[in-house]
Amino acid sequence: MEKSRFLVKAAALPASNITPIEVNFRGRILKIAGDRTFDTWTITVINDTDFIIRSAFEKWMNSINKLSDGTGLQNPVDYQADAYVYQLDRSGDTLRKYHFYDVFPTQVAPIDLSYDSTGQIQEFTVELQVLWWEAVRGNAANAGGEDIN
Repeated sequence: MEKSRFLVKAAALPASNITPIEVNFRGRILKIAGDRTFDTWTITVINDTDFIIRSAFEKWMNSINKLSDGTGLQNPVDYQADAYVYQLDRSGDTLRKYHFYDVFPTQVAPIDLSYDSTGQIQEFTVELQVLWWEAVRGNAANAGGEDIN
């Protein structure tokens, strides 16, 4: 996975949502905080000629649900993993670190195989489900924000 440091680029940090619960009270609707959910995290991967990262994601998905017979891992501990994103400044210092807990892939997007795509770097996206994430202030002198705990 050493190559992933250079070939995986995060498209966006996934949203964190708190769904309001509407409660009828004396002719009005009161909104109170409900459950927290996290959107799907989509990353973009630059493909190289050995397909090592794509193969790793395909193998991961196949361990969850095998192509041959539909069996696979049942215990989430066996197929979920943690992931990290480091937002860097121009000098390479970390502004903010994101820790994604218990992620697993749910889609490896297709790669277009066409003569029309000459002169382009081959990329594909991967959708990952995220149980939850936290942000941690980086070590850069100009790092902003507070730790979210």
